[in-house]
Amino acid sequence: MEYAAILVEQIESVARLTLNRPDKLNSMTEAMMREMQDALIKLDDDPGVSVIIIRGAGRAFCTGYDITPEKGGTRAYARQNKDITGDRERLRRVVSRWFNAIWDLRTPVIAQVHGYCLAGGSELALMCDLIVAADDAQIGHPAVRAIGVPPTNIYPYALGLRKAKEMVLTGDTMTGVQAMQLGVINYRCAPAELDVTTLALAQRISKTPKELLALNKQSVNKAYEVMGIRLGTHLGVEYDTMGHFTKTAFEFWEVAERDGLKAALNRRDNPFKKD
Repeated sequence: MEYAAILVEQIESVARLTLNRPDKLNSMTEAMMREMQDALIKLDDDPGVSVIIIRGAGRAFCTGYDITPEKGGTRAYARQNKDITGDRERLRRVVSRWFNAIWDLRTPVIAQVHGYCLAGGSELALMCDLIVAADDAQIGHPAVRAIGVPPTNIYPYALGLRKAKEMVLTGDTMTGVQAMQLGVINYRCAPAELDVTTLALAQRISKTPKELLALNKQSVNKAYEVMGIRLGTHLGVEYDTMGHFTKTAFEFWEVAERDGLKAALNRRDNPFKKD
């Protein structure tokens, strides 16, 4: 498989999909997400692949959806088009993609998290079946401070009521060590050990026959669907759409377009810096 923004390799029965925009900290464009979906579905159909690992090249796992204003980034849509229905449909496709390309796959998917795992990147990781994170990873959704709401409303299911509220009300991040203490991830390790630790977990899982992996993954998923996870995660779309049309969000984009995205991010995050 050859793609522009991702790399795919196979180590015996384990496939590794690497987000490959390191100069952009692996922020996800629409084209990149389409490539991910295509690759994941093809790997799921491959009888020789029992487990899939998603990781990021460079300094970060993924900093979220590409929000570069001058390129019509995924989050700039509302301000540029002022189309509530179109914005809602665009977000609905994003959330549906994670279900189609990860949740509904027969193949277990492991997120290998290092560096920044922010906003849409955290949604991507939390939608995976398992997570292995480096101790110094930074996991969170700082976009809630200015732009909107997590469109994939996975936080309550992955973090529990109290911590989910804290994360989305502050936009703060947690380290891999903290995420392990909270039961958000499966394993934590030193950054230098992340590749080996994640691959070892994937290879251990791959010892179970693929057809039984599929049944066991789906049995757990269906239990959560009975509890409403599919509907609950999609409800984030409704609130994120409304968030995109708030005064705060429009002010963020005005600063980004006038002074640059870095200035807008600094204006958003500086009040939250700890002394």
